Amino acid sequence: MKNMKNLTLIRHAETHPQQIFESDKDRVLTQRGLHQVENIAKQLKEKKCFLSNNILSAKNILCSPAKRAIQTAQLLCEKLEINPKLINLNPILYSGDTEAILKSFSSLDLSQHAFIIGHNPTLSSLAHRLCPTTKFIILPTAGIISLSFDIITWDDLLTKQGKLLFYIEPKHE
Repeated sequence: MKNMKNLTLIRHAETHPQQIFESDKDRVLTQRGLHQVENIAKQLKEKKCFLSNNILSAKNILCSPAKRAIQTAQLLCEKLEINPKLINLNPILYSGDTEAILKSFSSLDLSQHAFIIGHNPTLSSLAHRLCPTTKFIILPTAGIISLSFDIITWDDLLTKQGKLLFYIEPKHE
């Protein structure tokens, strides 16, 4: 079992529409988006996704540099009592290039469980590429897909298929 690695893909929560003269990267979460993050944090706690402090190391929460992704990551850290210093901004997660994202894993020092907080359609495409059983899942805002891989190094993601551990979407209240 020690060769198992988990990858959890988290789409940022709901944002305000882009305004004229506003950069897409500067869009922020709506009030509903803030509630979505609280909701998925509760669901992640129920899944016991963040049980052990040794699961996480300094480079395990990879996050797009867009404000909405950073807000989602910071709020999740707050709600799950995770040190926000574990958030590592990675510009490639904003680019939308799934192959480049996969190739970037080889240069990262990741432990057994990595988290990516980013955007669609990139995250859904990444999930579909890594685990065919996710092909009918299109991540909604604040949606989560967690995958498990029987691999020794993260480089093996390029050649191995994963298994779906769980899928979470925010509850509509």
